[in-house]
This record gives sequence, structure tokens and C-alpha cells, in this order.
Amino acid sequence: MGRAVALARDLANMPSGTKTPGWLAGEAVRVAAVSGLTARVFEAAELAAHGFGGVLGVGSGSAQPPALIELGYEPPGWREHVVLVGKGITFDSGGLSLKPAVSA
Repeated sequence: MGRAVALARDLANMPSGTKTPGWLAGEAVRVAAVSGLTARVFEAAELAAHGFGGVLGVGSGSAQPPALIELGYEPPGWREHVVLVGKGITFDSGGLSLKPAVSA
């Protein structure tokens, strides 16, 4: 549990200049390999082929192409699917407003 918390903290604190979607996908694949998980990374062409227009649209605002990461875990004897969905934000402007200020 402690290693997982430390990893989450390290990922959150990684500078955005390093933490690109491709970098985060690589980290997910690396962690999956040592944790007994499967990992699949959907890159821009595959996202387009599968209709992920929202991901591509948001990602078009960046010089770095978007990625979607799918991690899987199938423990022995599993019978039901449980799906958890989240997002890894690799850059956030912190509420930067691109709208012009209204002059009074």
C-alpha cells in the first residue's frame, strides 16, 4: 500500500514538461508488468478508428498526442466484470481563462 501511495504521489508531482501522455502510458505499462496486470495503450490513430473524438478533441490543444490506457486484472476464479474509470491529467492550466477580460 505504501509503494502505491508513493507512486501516486510521484506521478502527481512529476513536472508537466516530463509527464506527457506518452510518458504516462509508458509508466502504466511498466507498473502493470511488475504488478501482474495487462496493459494496452491506444494512441491517436487507434483512438480515431474507435471513435474517441472527445479524447482526440481535447488532446488537439496540445503539442503531445493523447493516449488512452487500459489496465486489466483477472484474478483466479473471477466471474464478474468490475470496471473502474479514471483519468490521468498530464497538463492542467490551473483554471487559466482564455476569455478576454471585460473592461469596466
